[in-house]
Amino acid sequence: MPKFFFIILALTAMALPGVPAQAKVYTTVAQTYKTNTAPLDITTSEDGRHTFVLTKGGKVLIYGRKGLEEQITVDPVFNRITAAVGGDRLFLSSSKTRQIREVLVDFVHKIDISGSPFLGPEKAKVTLVVFSDFQCPHCAKLGPLFEQILNKDPDTVKIVYKNFPLNIHRYAAAAALAATAADMQGKFWQYHDLIFENYQSLSIKKLISFARRLDLNIPQFKKDMNSNAAKLKVGRDYEEGRRLKVTGTPTIFIDGRLVRERSFDNIQKMIDEELREKNK
Repeated sequence: MPKFFFIILALTAMALPGVPAQAKVYTTVAQTYKTNTAPLDITTSEDGRHTFVLTKGGKVLIYGRKGLEEQITVDPVFNRITAAVGGDRLFLSSSKTRQIREVLVDFVHKIDISGSPFLGPEKAKVTLVVFSDFQCPHCAKLGPLFEQILNKDPDTVKIVYKNFPLNIHRYAAAAALAATAADMQGKFWQYHDLIFENYQSLSIKKLISFARRLDLNIPQFKKDMNSNAAKLKVGRDYEEGRRLKVTGTPTIFIDGRLVRERSFDNIQKMIDEELREKNK
């Protein structure tokens, strides 16, 4: 019986005139781009924030929501373009030469550093921002690297700390709040160092003991650690990291440019590039 029913239903459906799934389609022009030379290919970033237009003559025009943001020059032999997930890599290909080229795209981001603890001169020419987690083993190893950078560039670089506690670390958020409370008493970096020296064995009791070792006002420290002000500060840092597509720690930016390789040589190279640009 069920089999017969399905056959009848199928035959009935075939006999009915076609009915469109949607009666109407509405379209709206979201944006129109005008290029000086003929566009050859187009691609967009995964999040839709950027559109990349490859034009004749070897130009890639980068459009944002407010229009043209930047353009880069590539070999004019390429006639196809594809953006990788994240939009920070472009793949160019040529049907003529059968070449495929990967191009890294470094967007310069605006990062709010107001109220964040920093090392180095306040009005330094170059700003290094680190998004960090107090239970991250790789973050714990950054101290010597930052010391090396500040020794090399004592007058031109400042290092700014941003909280990005990861859910996989039990005490990362509590440590971020505790460090913020220590900052309210002017001892962020001393507290920062104590946490990372003991990052593998953190507990609430230990976070309070660190405050005692630094002679902080303990009742005030506990109050500040649980205050809305501390929670808002850590929350703002975290949300800004998400806006910047930070997914892990440590993540470092130099004047808004993502650092892909955390070696001293690469970071110093990027610092020197920024200084040359600003000294033009």
